[in-house]
Amino acid sequence: MMRSAWVGLLVLVPLVIGAVLPMPAYAVVSACEARNRTQGGPTGADLQAVIDAANAGDVVAVRGRCVGNFVVSQDAILVGEPTASQATPILDADGSGEVLRVDSGVTVSVTNFTITGGDTNDAGSGIDSAGALTLVDTIVRYNRTPALHAAVYNTGTMSMDGASSVRRNRGGGILNEGTLALNDTASVTRNPGNFGIKNFGALTMNDSSSVRRHPFDGGIENWDTLTMNGSSSVRGNDGSLGGISNVRGDVVLNASSWISGNTGGGIGNLFGTVTMNGSSSLRGNRAWQGGGMYNSGTLTMNDASSVTGNVARRTGGGVYLNGGTLILNATAVITGNASGRGGGGVTDKNGSVMMNDSSQIADNTALTNGGGVAIRTFGSMTVSASATVTNNRADFDDDGGGTGGGVYCRKGTLAGAVADGNVNDNFRGQEGSRENNIIRVEC
Repeated sequence: MMRSAWVGLLVLVPLVIGAVLPMPAYAVVSACEARNRTQGGPTGADLQAVIDAANAGDVVAVRGRCVGNFVVSQDAILVGEPTASQATPILDADGSGEVLRVDSGVTVSVTNFTITGGDTNDAGSGIDSAGALTLVDTIVRYNRTPALHAAVYNTGTMSMDGASSVRRNRGGGILNEGTLALNDTASVTRNPGNFGIKNFGALTMNDSSSVRRHPFDGGIENWDTLTMNGSSSVRGNDGSLGGISNVRGDVVLNASSWISGNTGGGIGNLFGTVTMNGSSSLRGNRAWQGGGMYNSGTLTMNDASSVTGNVARRTGGGVYLNGGTLILNATAVITGNASGRGGGGVTDKNGSVMMNDSSQIADNTALTNGGGVAIRTFGSMTVSASATVTNNRADFDDDGGGTGGGVYCRKGTLAGAVADGNVNDNFRGQEGSRENNIIRVEC
């Protein structure tokens, strides 16, 4: 099967990956029991033979550990039956080839299995699916692919339901070139060697699903469409662009979805668009610059969405604009962020900030200039009559090395209601005056 060529943002050293995730030894003994529950056939030890003999749509029940490379070429329902000694049946490739392949045009559901032991030179060591596949309470783990590949390769339609998870696979979690949905409490976690999910198709996260704790390249690398609904989350990932690297796609955060606790920032938006709706949030992320988001594309914040409690070691505690656009609408807020230099809430370098409606930039701190917003190198900022920049603080360490509690503008442009008092009650230093609202230098 042909694979799409793709390259990650970081190239990892295989020895490092191996040190982080030791794989179990192979040489597996098969103790497989499979039977056609629909037809009432006898129990056999050859799962592939039972699958091949079934009629389309039959239920195949499995117990124990079945070793091999399994192919489903017609509609089927695979159900793992628990026993007293083994609650979850295992499909195991024993270190050779892919575990499960689902052919194009086939509808398959897989319930209550562990899929493990796959080892391939390309994506799909655990699952390679071109059909319509639903995983229910199924774990894909301890499969191997080279770095920058993935244990699950989907070119069809795939749904992860219940407590399904893709975890601890070497070479990455999921490569999606089709349609992928994570529902219920489904998760993709701790897959070193690549992002948790690399998405070239349509990826939707619903309910309380999560992508978390990837140690090198971050949670999701998105090239197409990513939609987060419900209370879904991307959290606790570590990478150059943190939780989500949006290379050139469209990311939409709805409802109470959240991006949190990522190192390298919450979202790195390079050439795409990010839209935050409802009460979605970027919170508690950390980076060198752009703790909540590094943005060279377009970020639109609607409704009660928020960027809060993020930290940048250098600049742009909440958002760092590098030629990008930031639009705040409705009651969207950037609050409680901090930077080790300028732009506690926002740093705008050659970009554009537009504050509309009753949006706020408030309660942010910077060690140097621009507690709320630092504008430099031809950046611009427009504030509507009802939007506010308030209660921000520059020169947080009170050493006299910063100013512009509300807005610090150097070689940029301020427009709209900025001059009408909507930037107010901001501070300089710990005991600073509330008059330190706007500082203009060639602005």
